[in-house]
Amino acid sequence: MANELSREISRRPQPQRPAHHRSGSRRFWRIVLALLLFVAFVWLGIRSVNMLLTYKEARDNRIFAESQKIKLENDINDLNKKIDQVKTGVGVEEHIRTKYPLVKEGERVLVISPDESGTVAPKKTFWQKIKNLF
Repeated sequence: MANELSREISRRPQPQRPAHHRSGSRRFWRIVLALLLFVAFVWLGIRSVNMLLTYKEARDNRIFAESQKIKLENDINDLNKKIDQVKTGVGVEEHIRTKYPLVKEGERVLVISPDESGTVAPKKTFWQKIKNLF
């Protein structure tokens, strides 16, 4: 009897879910996975672009800093040359004469002042010069 009962139970068709329920669950998870992958791809793309922009800005800043360094080194060299020149007697005299209006005994001072009218005579054309001859 137990054998008959077990045979009857095994013969009965097992209730199964409809096909659309089984594939719907898989489809849902595929869509979720696709959306997550898309979001990850977009996020990585944005981060990559930000990293590239940061790299370019850092490179430009480095180039600018190097040019400033070269300029400052040239300025330091020029100042050192001026300091060395001022350390000599001739250099001190030249510096004082340019900075202060001093004159040695027996020297004359010539002061050239700009034209007070401030106007410049216009150039005459070839025909005006010929006209002035007659």
